[in-house]
Amino acid sequence: MKCCVPKDIASDQKEICNRCSHKAKSVGIITLYHWLQNQFLKSIRIDVAYFFCESQNCQVVYFSNETDQYYSIRDVRNRIGIKESDSPIQVCYCFDYTEESIRDQIEQTGSSTAAEDITAKIQSKLCACEVRNPSGKCCLGNVKAAIKKITVSLSVQK
Repeated sequence: MKCCVPKDIASDQKEICNRCSHKAKSVGIITLYHWLQNQFLKSIRIDVAYFFCESQNCQVVYFSNETDQYYSIRDVRNRIGIKESDSPIQVCYCFDYTEESIRDQIEQTGSSTAAEDITAKIQSKLCACEVRNPSGKCCLGNVKAAIKKITVSLSVQK
């Protein structure tokens, strides 16, 4: 087992954000160390499970119900795309894709190569999603969803 990889999370672990009731996904400690502002780093416990709240309407980013720790968008170092409504909205943190850059490419060429580009870089082991993505997970699903949403939006506008 690699250093800094979270232990398996027990199935009885509370995964519900108590601020918005959204079911959250587990996140590794290394992600919290990268994203939380310095003054919060000493409060991170390595013996508990943390979760990433994806709800767009919730100010909470990371939490642990075991310790009643809640970190909000004010507590992180950078903007988190899924929590934002103002441009730019980041969808890939390793290779700097935003909804706006994807939209520009689709408007200019008729399609986006973002997913293919990211896939090639993942296969070359160039990504660092567990650190750079605030969810601690691969962004490819979010990128594909953004491409689909933008493509539909642009076709409706025509």
